[in-house]
This record gives sequence, structure tokens and C-alpha cells, in this order.
Amino acid sequence: MNNIEELKQDLKKATPLIGIEVNLKKLRKGEIKKLYLAKNCKDKDTLLKYAKNAGIIILTLEQNNVELGVLCKKPFSISALGFE
Repeated sequence: MNNIEELKQDLKKATPLIGIEVNLKKLRKGEIKKLYLAKNCKDKDTLLKYAKNAGIIILTLEQNNVELGVLCKKPFSISALGFE
């Protein structure tokens, strides 16, 4: 299964946490199980550092933040999506 199919299934199961700041706060608390990042996420290094320390599944998508927003059916761009 590719990352897009997996993202679509996760979106059906749960409500995602949208945005870099929200996901950073949740990562610091250890409340995220899976993290999706757009290929042009500006704080990718910081998010990856916290996620790797917590042993969280990290999936970097081939889509940029605008395309990720469209995939999530939102009228704005999305750089990071987390699932609790």
C-alpha cells in the first residue's frame, strides 16, 4: 500500500491534527502515533527529530503542502498531519 492510500484510510478512521505547531506540541507530549509530512514542510527536521525520539511512524509524502490540503478536502495548504 502506498502512502496516499494509507493516508486516505487514516482520514476515514480518525480526525487528523493539522499543522506544524499542533503536531509539535503533541509530539513533545508523546500523543501522536503516526505523522504525515508534505515534501516541502518547512520544519521537517524538527518534526523528524521529535518523532524519531518517540518512535513514531513518519511518512513523507511525494505531494507538496497544497496538494496535501486538496487530498484532505481542505481549502488551505497542510504541511503536517498527525494521528493520535
